[in-house]
Amino acid sequence: VDIGGAVAYFGQVVTFINLIVLHCKDFLDINALCAGSIAAITTGAAAIAPYGAAVHAACANNHFLKTPKSQTQLSKLWNSPGYDPVAGIPPARRLDDSVEEVDMTTRPLKESLAVIEANREILEELKTVVDVPKPGNTEADIETLLNLMG
Repeated sequence: VDIGGAVAYFGQVVTFINLIVLHCKDFLDINALCAGSIAAITTGAAAIAPYGAAVHAACANNHFLKTPKSQTQLSKLWNSPGYDPVAGIPPARRLDDSVEEVDMTTRPLKESLAVIEANREILEELKTVVDVPKPGNTEADIETLLNLMG
Protein backbone atom coordinates (compact mmCIF):
# COMPACT_ATOMS: atom_id res chain seq x y z
CA VAL A 1 0.00 0.00 0.00
CA ASP A 2 2.78 2.44 0.88
CA ILE A 3 4.72 2.03 -2.38
CA GLY A 4 1.58 2.26 -4.51
CA GLY A 5 0.48 5.32 -2.55
CA ALA A 6 3.88 6.96 -3.04
CA VAL A 7 3.67 6.39 -6.80
CA ALA A 8 0.15 7.82 -6.90
CA TYR A 9 1.13 10.87 -4.84
CA PHE A 10 4.18 11.48 -7.02
CA GLY A 11 1.84 11.39 -10.04
CA GLN A 12 -0.40 13.95 -8.36
CA VAL A 13 2.59 16.25 -7.83
CA VAL A 14 3.52 15.96 -11.51
CA THR A 15 -0.10 16.65 -12.51
CA PHE A 16 -0.29 19.76 -10.33
CA ILE A 17 3.06 21.08 -11.58
CA ASN A 18 1.85 20.73 -15.17
CA LEU A 19 -1.37 22.54 -14.28
CA ILE A 20 0.60 25.33 -12.60
CA VAL A 21 2.62 25.78 -15.76
CA LEU A 22 -0.57 25.77 -17.80
CA HIS A 23 -2.36 28.38 -15.65
CA CYS A 24 0.54 30.73 -15.00
CA LYS A 25 1.31 31.52 -18.63
CA ASP A 26 -0.50 34.19 -20.57
CA PHE A 27 -1.22 31.80 -23.43
CA LEU A 28 -2.42 28.22 -23.71
CA ASP A 29 0.45 25.73 -23.62
CA ILE A 30 -0.78 22.56 -25.31
CA ASN A 31 2.28 20.58 -24.18
CA ALA A 32 1.58 21.35 -20.51
CA LEU A 33 -2.09 20.51 -21.02
CA CYS A 34 -1.28 17.14 -22.58
CA ALA A 35 1.38 16.37 -19.96
CA GLY A 36 -1.05 17.20 -17.15
CA SER A 37 -3.73 14.98 -18.67
CA ILE A 38 -1.35 12.06 -19.13
CA ALA A 39 -0.03 12.47 -15.58
CA ALA A 40 -3.59 12.55 -14.22
CA ILE A 41 -4.51 9.34 -16.06
CA THR A 42 -1.33 7.68 -14.78
CA THR A 43 -2.06 8.88 -11.25
CA GLY A 44 -5.57 7.44 -11.38
CA ALA A 45 -4.29 4.10 -12.61
CA ALA A 46 -1.52 4.04 -10.00
CA ALA A 47 -4.00 4.81 -7.22
CA ILE A 48 -6.12 1.74 -7.94
CA ALA A 49 -3.63 -0.61 -6.27
CA PRO A 50 -3.22 1.18 -2.90
CA TYR A 51 -6.91 2.04 -2.61
CA GLY A 52 -7.94 -1.50 -3.44
CA ALA A 53 -5.45 -2.86 -0.91
CA ALA A 54 -6.75 -0.46 1.74
CA VAL A 55 -10.35 -1.56 1.15
CA HIS A 56 -9.30 -5.23 1.33
CA ALA A 57 -7.37 -4.64 4.56
CA ALA A 58 -10.29 -2.79 6.12
CA CYS A 59 -12.73 -5.56 5.25
CA ALA A 60 -10.49 -8.52 6.10
CA ASN A 61 -8.70 -7.26 9.22
CA ASN A 62 -11.32 -5.13 10.96
CA HIS A 63 -12.24 -7.54 13.73
CA PHE A 64 -13.53 -4.76 15.97
CA LEU A 65 -16.71 -4.17 14.01
CA LYS A 66 -17.37 -7.88 13.52
CA THR A 67 -18.18 -8.59 17.18
CA PRO A 68 -21.75 -8.14 18.43
CA LYS A 69 -20.59 -6.15 21.47
CA SER A 70 -18.76 -3.58 19.37
CA GLN A 71 -21.65 -3.38 16.93
CA THR A 72 -23.99 -2.63 19.85
CA GLN A 73 -21.63 0.07 21.14
CA LEU A 74 -21.38 1.60 17.69
CA SER A 75 -25.15 1.47 17.27
CA LYS A 76 -25.57 3.47 20.47
CA LEU A 77 -23.91 6.36 18.68
CA TRP A 78 -26.76 6.39 16.17
CA ASN A 79 -28.78 9.51 16.81
CA SER A 80 -31.77 9.21 14.53
CA PRO A 81 -35.11 10.27 16.03
CA GLY A 82 -37.67 7.50 16.23
CA TYR A 83 -35.16 4.68 15.87
CA ASP A 84 -33.63 2.58 18.61
CA PRO A 85 -30.78 0.52 17.11
CA VAL A 86 -30.10 -1.38 20.34
CA ALA A 87 -33.68 -2.63 20.54
CA GLY A 88 -33.79 -3.07 16.79
CA ILE A 89 -37.13 -1.31 16.38
CA PRO A 90 -37.15 0.35 12.97
CA PRO A 91 -38.83 3.73 12.53
CA ALA A 92 -42.28 3.88 11.02
CA ARG A 93 -42.21 4.18 7.27
CA ARG A 94 -44.29 6.73 5.44
CA LEU A 95 -45.84 4.22 3.03
CA ASP A 96 -46.23 1.40 5.57
CA ASP A 97 -49.77 0.03 5.93
CA SER A 98 -49.44 -0.43 9.68
CA VAL A 99 -48.98 3.30 10.28
CA GLU A 100 -52.20 5.07 11.19
CA GLU A 101 -52.89 8.00 8.91
CA VAL A 102 -55.03 11.01 9.67
CA ASP A 103 -58.11 10.75 7.51
CA MET A 104 -58.97 14.21 6.24
CA THR A 105 -62.40 13.08 5.09
CA THR A 106 -63.57 12.64 8.68
CA ARG A 107 -62.90 16.30 9.53
CA PRO A 108 -66.16 18.18 10.12
CA LEU A 109 -67.25 20.47 7.30
CA LYS A 110 -67.29 23.59 9.50
CA GLU A 111 -63.68 22.95 10.58
CA SER A 112 -62.54 22.47 6.96
CA LEU A 113 -64.27 25.65 5.86
CA ALA A 114 -62.69 27.56 8.77
CA VAL A 115 -59.22 26.39 7.70
CA ILE A 116 -59.91 27.42 4.10
CA GLU A 117 -61.17 30.83 5.23
CA ALA A 118 -58.09 31.38 7.44
CA ASN A 119 -55.81 30.51 4.54
CA ARG A 120 -57.76 32.83 2.25
CA GLU A 121 -57.33 35.74 4.69
CA ILE A 122 -53.57 35.12 4.90
CA LEU A 123 -53.31 35.03 1.11
CA GLU A 124 -55.27 38.27 0.78
CA GLU A 125 -52.90 39.95 3.26
CA LEU A 126 -49.91 38.76 1.27
CA LYS A 127 -51.49 39.97 -1.96
CA THR A 128 -51.95 43.49 -0.62
CA VAL A 129 -48.31 43.65 0.52
CA VAL A 130 -47.07 43.04 -3.01
CA ASP A 131 -47.59 45.97 -5.33
CA VAL A 132 -49.21 44.28 -8.30
CA PRO A 133 -50.59 46.53 -11.02
CA LYS A 134 -54.33 46.27 -11.26
CA PRO A 135 -55.98 45.66 -14.61
CA GLY A 136 -56.88 48.76 -16.58
CA ASN A 137 -53.61 50.68 -16.29
CA THR A 138 -53.48 53.75 -18.43
CA GLU A 139 -50.85 54.54 -21.01
CA ALA A 140 -49.40 57.10 -18.60
CA ASP A 141 -48.88 54.39 -16.01
CA ILE A 142 -47.13 52.16 -18.54
CA GLU A 143 -44.98 55.09 -19.74
CA THR A 144 -43.98 55.90 -16.14
CA LEU A 145 -43.10 52.27 -15.58
CA LEU A 146 -40.95 52.18 -18.72
CA ASN A 147 -39.19 55.40 -17.69
CA LEU A 148 -38.43 53.91 -14.28
CA MET A 149 -36.98 50.83 -15.92
CA GLY A 150 -34.47 52.95 -17.75
